[in-house]
Amino acid sequence: MMKRFFALSFVAALFVMCQFLVACGDDDNNNGAEQPQVPELTINLTIAQTPAIDFTKSVDQSVSIFTPSLSLSSEDAQLNRYEVTFSNEKILNADAQGHVTASDLKDVFESIFGADAVGQKELPVSVVAVVDYDGKSELSSSVSTKVLVRLNAASYATAENVGRKDIMLQGFYWDSQKVTGWSQMLSHVEDVAKQFTCIWLPPSASAEGNATVGGNNVGYHPRIWNDQNSCWGTADDLKTLNAKFHEAGVKVIADIVINHRAGYTDWCNFPVDDFGSFGSFQLTGEHVCSDDETNTGHKADDAWGAKDTGDKWDGARDLDHTNEYLQKDIIAYLSWLKAEMGYDGFRYDLVKGYEGKYVGIYNEATDPYLSVGECWDGNYDVVASWINATGKKSMAFDFPAKYAIFNDGLAQSNYSKMTWKEKDVDRPAGMIHNAEYRSYSVTFVDNHDTYRDNSKYTGDVPMAYAVLLASPGIPCVFWPHWTSDADAINGQIAVRKLVGIGAESPCEVTSSGTCYESLTIGENGSLVCRVGKRASSEAPEGYVLSCSGTGWYYFISENLAE
Repeated sequence: MMKRFFALSFVAALFVMCQFLVACGDDDNNNGAEQPQVPELTINLTIAQTPAIDFTKSVDQSVSIFTPSLSLSSEDAQLNRYEVTFSNEKILNADAQGHVTASDLKDVFESIFGADAVGQKELPVSVVAVVDYDGKSELSSSVSTKVLVRLNAASYATAENVGRKDIMLQGFYWDSQKVTGWSQMLSHVEDVAKQFTCIWLPPSASAEGNATVGGNNVGYHPRIWNDQNSCWGTADDLKTLNAKFHEAGVKVIADIVINHRAGYTDWCNFPVDDFGSFGSFQLTGEHVCSDDETNTGHKADDAWGAKDTGDKWDGARDLDHTNEYLQKDIIAYLSWLKAEMGYDGFRYDLVKGYEGKYVGIYNEATDPYLSVGECWDGNYDVVASWINATGKKSMAFDFPAKYAIFNDGLAQSNYSKMTWKEKDVDRPAGMIHNAEYRSYSVTFVDNHDTYRDNSKYTGDVPMAYAVLLASPGIPCVFWPHWTSDADAINGQIAVRKLVGIGAESPCEVTSSGTCYESLTIGENGSLVCRVGKRASSEAPEGYVLSCSGTGWYYFISENLAE
């Protein structure tokens, strides 16, 4: 019993001694002092916003987007970089002075706002300081500010992205045959050539009614396609006029009426279409739509073509464009007009009367300098669908812009209606608001049809053309407007040419409240257009007044005024 007690006591004593040794440790290694701690780093960051960065002028390789003030609680801490986040998505690194590269900043803005962004843009940014301390990277709290950048630089626009720079004149109006007939127009060739690249002439085929020179039929019910003697003048006068326009550098656009055709001696009786080397064709009732009113209002079974592929026109026979023989006849006709009469391009009348794909077929075969269809509809989707149906082989008159910008907007001083959104950017309303269709848009204020019905623009004409000629698309000036306000319109055309504005020029509406203001980028510079009864005449920073009139102002970028 004693032996056992002794053994247990020895073990207990040994355990207590071990515990003491563990508790006391080795005096050489631990004298009871605590291990030194690395002090906690305190980072204080404040930033001041930099004034607007102006890409309209020369920008250095590096740009200060904010001015930092950084204090660290330890001399051993060092700034590594600043991380800058734009709109919670794009991150750039900035140096100790808050600098980033100009090209990186430009890329950020283009990725967020689009490559054709113009005007003054503001982006929220957050900044974090990345600090190296004790072998680790420490982050400051995030500090927020804003970056203001002007992106209306002329250098943003090149010949590639402004598109074709045609300016068209509609060289007639309803019943103007004694004013703008072929012989009368000869005296205007020189003046037209100073302003316009192309002119749209009225239908020149012999037509139903009084088709004698100076007669009262303007040609929209053609009867004999290969007879170009009309109320507007003789075929020889037309050839002479077109040749003079070509000498002056002006392209001539024919008014093509192929939706329908008047009968020769009866409703479905047509003459032979003799186009010389391009072929000879004889149309019959087989080439008239079977649902044409001739079958119900004149003679049963007079027409036996396919049913109409578009809207019906009850004034003449609706032609069946599904018929391949008719297609060949029309292609021969258009080819003959170019070769024999000297036309360069086509304006297609009443294109809602047949499927758009047929215009694509005709243009594919004849290669016009310019093709534009009269798709008379204020609905954007309808006009876009027609353009698409042609295979994008034709432009269309921008009726949506005509109604939104001019009739409903400017004429009523309702500037907000002049603007439509493309994503988050305000653009001029109509087809031209969408980058996909700007190059397919022919813009206008009025034409021979709208000028004489309740679609007529009733506002100030020079104000309307200030908007038209500062916008993308191909502008078409109406003869009565040009002749009544030539000084204003010619001045506006001169500025459009100076800036180098084209059909695809980026254009942003920068105000649509008390006035309408747009900024358009051309090949050579930029243009601010300001229109409205309360529009200011004060030039924006970086711009100078170029020309103006009552209620409208054109300001050009300073580089163009030097």
